[in-house]
Amino acid sequence: MNTAVEIIFVILLGLNFAFAGASRIFHCIKLAALQGMLLSVLGFLLSHGGVEIAVLSAINFAVKGFILPLLLKKAVLRSGASRELEPLAGYSISLVAVACVTAAAFAVCSRSAMLTALSLITMFTGLWLIIFRKKAITQVIGFLIFENGIAIFASGMAVHYGLVIELGILLDVFVLVFIMGIATFQINRAFEHVDIDRLHQLREPEADKELK
Repeated sequence: MNTAVEIIFVILLGLNFAFAGASRIFHCIKLAALQGMLLSVLGFLLSHGGVEIAVLSAINFAVKGFILPLLLKKAVLRSGASRELEPLAGYSISLVAVACVTAAAFAVCSRSAMLTALSLITMFTGLWLIIFRKKAITQVIGFLIFENGIAIFASGMAVHYGLVIELGILLDVFVLVFIMGIATFQINRAFEHVDIDRLHQLREPEADKELK
């Protein structure tokens, strides 16, 4: 790897720890935007340039760095949920988990497969946020991180076609964020919160009587 790729690699690795320890949702959105922009640059560097790749990288840069974060910010403002106050797994535990996976990934992968290790760590971080965070918007961010992990794997294993594969997945992510933004707003307006664990407590009165 050249110097620019190595710098991006280190920053992307550090972002996983930043995601694990972040409680403010706006901060997570900014980190996701930075991660998306760096991935676009990384894909361009690994593909050795070209007009077509440059255009695809520019599209990725705009969508992941600006459009998706803007949609997420609007969803946060509408829902009023600005912090992840009581995650299922604490922030210290999250940092330890990411650290353990990082050590394991680098132990298993050779020096020639460092991008594979980074992709595994990033996908794990995304899954961790999806599973152990309560806010719906934080879980959407986790899904974006997981998709970015797939993009890193595609960039490392299929350099010439990685960006094309990523764009195909990106369309699904774009639709998901759009739908989740609307759903989060509607949930908050109806129930005055977006903690998904509290939604599990909703029950019909008749069901409660039958249980008794």
